[in-house]
Amino acid sequence: MIKVKLPKPPPDLVTKGAEELADARIHFGSAANEAGEAAFEFGAYKLASVKDVLNTTFNFKCAYCESSIEATQPLDVEHFRPKSGVLVGNDLVWGVYFWLAARWGNLLPSCTDCNRPRKQVLPDGTSLTLGKSNQFPIGSEAKRAAKEDEEKGEARLLVHPCLDDPTKHFAFEPDGIVSWKTKKGRESIRVYALLRRGLVSQRKERQLEIRTHISIARGLARKLASDGPDPDLAAMLAEEIDALTRFVEPGQEYSAMARSMIEPVLEELMG
Repeated sequence: MIKVKLPKPPPDLVTKGAEELADARIHFGSAANEAGEAAFEFGAYKLASVKDVLNTTFNFKCAYCESSIEATQPLDVEHFRPKSGVLVGNDLVWGVYFWLAARWGNLLPSCTDCNRPRKQVLPDGTSLTLGKSNQFPIGSEAKRAAKEDEEKGEARLLVHPCLDDPTKHFAFEPDGIVSWKTKKGRESIRVYALLRRGLVSQRKERQLEIRTHISIARGLARKLASDGPDPDLAAMLAEEIDALTRFVEPGQEYSAMARSMIEPVLEELMG
């Protein structure tokens, strides 16, 4: 996950979202709907403009795992805080966060595996049903929002790519493993299924590729230091530095992991 600056919301989301919120207030304010028997049809977040802006802003990557979603699957417009029901323990509590269903900043682009509950295999071979779905853990259930704006008093336990600095919460280990620096990082890894085996495997492959370029670049730098100026070697080193720099660009898959590996090396080579 990398930090992303969110642009202004699409104008039609603002308009349609306000209309939808007015209807939702009536729906969820009715005692007949307290238990969620009558579903409310949210639709403003599905606008094409919302998907277009989110795709462009996040470089067609999942906001959570940084996997590319452009070529392999449709975009899930994911609600950071679930739009009508939240999982508390084993119970789904209805009528929570409905006022955020079309709120810009609560909508994020997600891949299927981060967003939906699916059986996932972990690196140790065990299987669990993982994926965010209706989960939204907070520090104390006593502080769970019951009405509009009370969410501001919650101590949320999930990292938001536009509100938080992910580097303070996650670390990357060898073999594609992501670990946590904070409780918020730990909960995010669990809820977003960031240790599913397929994702770990993809990160590991990227690490191997990066290490190859690092090894070549360091070898060229040592050669230049020992043998003196050589235009051909210098050009080759510059190409390797360019290759490493591309890995950390925001549009690249797993750029957060790449930055943790490459930025110290670039300082070493260019400092």
